[in-house]
Amino acid sequence: MKNEQNGRLLSPQERYEHLMFMLLFVLGAGVVLFFGWTGTRSPLVCPSMTLLGVPCPICGMTRSFRSMVRGDLAMAFHYHLFGPLLALGMLGRFVWVSWEWWWDRRLHWLDGLVQRRWVLLWALVTLWLLYFVWRLSMGAFVTLAHDVR
Repeated sequence: MKNEQNGRLLSPQERYEHLMFMLLFVLGAGVVLFFGWTGTRSPLVCPSMTLLGVPCPICGMTRSFRSMVRGDLAMAFHYHLFGPLLALGMLGRFVWVSWEWWWDRRLHWLDGLVQRRWVLLWALVTLWLLYFVWRLSMGAFVTLAHDVR
């Protein structure tokens, strides 16, 4: 029976999806923390920059995450405006999913946000691509390519 006060129970499929998201988040956060704290350069190389000589829309994201781990938020925004925003959004999603998984209940007050997720996603992708075009037009990638922090 659905309880409006607490939200409905999660299905077994939803519980599994929540658990997989939490595990992937912890794994990804561990990798980011390792490279951020140790100062080790990431083995990841931008395929677009390597093969085509053109940066991709997420170029600078790894350095942005590394700067956040080191506590340098200004550099994190410098490397990629969406780096700290993505990290904050992922952390919020992790808290949301963890709460639902732990209590086995949907957060019903977030249903409106979930129903409009495609509108939000398209708006964010559009802003991201506009930011990418702006960075290309301003030559921001030239300065980032030489920065090896």
